[in-house]
Amino acid sequence: MCGFGTPTHGKFANNMSKLNLSNGGLDEAASAGRFLEYGTANLVQFITIDVAVLGDDINYYLRAFHMTTLTILANEIRTLDGMYSLNDLHKASGANSTHRPNQFMRLTQTKELIDEITRCADLRISENQSSNSCFVSKQGGTNKGTWVCKELVYAYAMWISPTFMLKVIRAFDQLVSTPQLQTTSIDQNATLIQNANRAAERAYQLEQERQRELQELNDMVAQLERSTRIARNKIEIAMQSNNKQNDNLAHIDTMHSMLRLQ
Repeated sequence: MCGFGTPTHGKFANNMSKLNLSNGGLDEAASAGRFLEYGTANLVQFITIDVAVLGDDINYYLRAFHMTTLTILANEIRTLDGMYSLNDLHKASGANSTHRPNQFMRLTQTKELIDEITRCADLRISENQSSNSCFVSKQGGTNKGTWVCKELVYAYAMWISPTFMLKVIRAFDQLVSTPQLQTTSIDQNATLIQNANRAAERAYQLEQERQRELQELNDMVAQLERSTRIARNKIEIAMQSNNKQNDNLAHIDTMHSMLRLQ
């Protein structure tokens, strides 16, 4: 299973393979020679994905995204900035009042684990995690509740029961083992869009140039037609004038002949 940048699922993959939207392919398709060969409409078709074929693939990606959500006993565990909702875990465990998140956070062993996580950089969620960001408590709003790192999720599950601990471990294992969309897919997709935009811009520029050249050619033809009409009119006038002169000469000759006969 691949990311959005290199899809291999459904009709979308077939269309992408036919389009061959690589840098070289787009540059070649946008070149002047290739453009003149394909024409504007064909080039636009070359870089356009038929939206109608995306239906199956959109559903596929939505299913893949859904599988990357942590779910325990049919309860979806919300995440916030890389941390998990302890309140959702409490609900998934059965919502026993003795297992409320605030009671877990008061435990001495919980405080010791938090101190160890904040002390050891290699135990943090990420390199950018600050020393006090392994948990956070929200007092209000849509994210109200206690949010903790994965280590505290395991500790909380173990505190509740070995059975619940096993379910949490398996849920995380399934989350990790489920093929997920590549993290670079957004960048790859953005690159494809940029390349397609550049090709479309180039196609538009070439079309504008072709239209300008066509207009110049039309202007030249129109000018030639005007010049031809003017020349034809001049020739006709000259011919008419010449005919009149010939008529005058003929008339003069006739008069001379009549005078000689007298």
